[in-house]
Amino acid sequence: MTVKVFHRILICVVLILSVFVNPKPVFAFDIYNFFVDSTDDTHDADLDDFVCADASGHCTLRAALEQSKTLTWNGDKVNIFFNLYSPATIVLHDHLPQYTDASVINNHTEKQITINGNSYMGLLINGNEDTTIKGLIFEDFGGYAIDITFNGTDVITNNVFIDNDPGIYVIGGQWYGDVHITGNYIGYNPYTESRDGNTNGIYVSDVSNTLENHNLFIGGDSAEDGNIIAGNGLSGIFINNEKIDTQIVIRNNYIGMADDTTPAYNYKHGIEVENSLGRLNIGGDYLAHKNLIAGNKNVGIYIERSSNTFIQGNTFSANAAGTAYIPNQYGDIRIFDSPYLRIGGDSPAYGNVIPQGVSVESNSINNTSSMIKHNLIGISRSGFVFPKEADRDGIWVEQATGFPEISFNTITNFRNGIIILRDSSMVPILNNHIYNNSGLGIDLNNDGVTPNDAPPDADTGPNGLQNFPVISNVEIIFSIGDLKQVMFDVSIASKPNTTYYIQVLSSPFCNPSGYGEGKQIFYSNPVTTDSNGYGVFEELTDFYPLNIIGPCLTATATEWDGVHYLGTSEFSEGVMAWQPETLFLPLIVRP
Repeated sequence: MTVKVFHRILICVVLILSVFVNPKPVFAFDIYNFFVDSTDDTHDADLDDFVCADASGHCTLRAALEQSKTLTWNGDKVNIFFNLYSPATIVLHDHLPQYTDASVINNHTEKQITINGNSYMGLLINGNEDTTIKGLIFEDFGGYAIDITFNGTDVITNNVFIDNDPGIYVIGGQWYGDVHITGNYIGYNPYTESRDGNTNGIYVSDVSNTLENHNLFIGGDSAEDGNIIAGNGLSGIFINNEKIDTQIVIRNNYIGMADDTTPAYNYKHGIEVENSLGRLNIGGDYLAHKNLIAGNKNVGIYIERSSNTFIQGNTFSANAAGTAYIPNQYGDIRIFDSPYLRIGGDSPAYGNVIPQGVSVESNSINNTSSMIKHNLIGISRSGFVFPKEADRDGIWVEQATGFPEISFNTITNFRNGIIILRDSSMVPILNNHIYNNSGLGIDLNNDGVTPNDAPPDADTGPNGLQNFPVISNVEIIFSIGDLKQVMFDVSIASKPNTTYYIQVLSSPFCNPSGYGEGKQIFYSNPVTTDSNGYGVFEELTDFYPLNIIGPCLTATATEWDGVHYLGTSEFSEGVMAWQPETLFLPLIVRP
């Protein structure tokens, strides 16, 4: 074989391989700007002249899209603008041309330019051009208003989507891609100020056989980036993501709300997740990234399966200020079969306001290493206490394995504060403020008070049915006016030679059950039981009202294995430290 022949073969191989690497040929590209000047729906007269003109010489939207198809396929950039009087409506008589990767832009968003789909299909964008769709009203599309595939960087911004099926359809592609959906009205008509819903507002489907990693941003890092996703006939956002490399970020949106105070419900859920294998971020720091999810006819966030979901900084079932109750009709957060779930975060900035509580349930999968932390459950950041949820529990958790955590939450005004279910569950419950609930503060097995058994605490169930401590020998050392010094003992009878982390808490009132809750933690320390399973703190002292906020004292015990906190007990029986008549002194909350 000669060198020349070898080179020819090599070049052929490279060219063949390049087809698989990039299905589009790469050329130096030109920029074409088309200006729509007619509301007719006529075809382009000559697809080979690179001029947008129908038979009468006018540039219609359809003609511009037809011209753009070949140009964008060859690597050219096409922008479609509008020279129309306002208001203007383009009524379609057929599906829009498919696989057109032009940007379609109304730069004068004060002008109302409507594309009426007349039950046909809308824009299908599936190229690696960077495409922008801006400033338009999409209505009455029978398949979708916009179908966009992850390829390139595409932006859908400042549009209105009403009465479509669905509003925006995002699907997986074979190549890397980002999609940004920002500043849109989806299901709510700002011109008539009324619900005018799509089926689902945004429908996301990324299946496992697609290649590369994808990023979808619904909303963004500023309030101006947020969408109004309200008024839709099904869910505001529906997600089926089967790709571990696809990330979805949902921030700064109003979901079920038309503005700070006005509900415009989605008829099903605010956010519905059928599958989420990649990272799903709903919210973030509440000062910068929160969503307002309220007023929906079903659940605020409903998840069937997820594996890496963060729900942080959001406000549910309230107005934006957190001073009025606008409930999601069937609850705020209901999640099934979702390991590595984070509701809240490691600082108060990531905590959610959740008036109706959290339910983490299991049909078949362990909720491994889930964290519920720094949330305000039943109360807002401003201190507004939402109406009592007599038939709901603050936190309901099933089959919580691995290293879960429920900590630093405030939980008030429910039936029970926290319910832990399933024998496999082992959940540390530490540093929470749990008070004014009608049932138990913590209920293991949802069956009322679980009495202690004798050492070695051999019974089984959620959190191992860990024995609770006992507070005894309570006495007032001295009392001068309101100031009191309290002394008491705390003992634990459980597994031998085991370390337990004891928290002693106080509340202005004891729970009606006779067993405790805990509005304030004022003593936390470990104790190690002896060979018979007994441990004790003797003659602990503290002061009311300097450090203790009320006369009802109670305690919990959490097993510690030297590395991890394990299951926490129910609250101990509440013990009154002084006479009931002093319950009416001012109640001072200490951090």
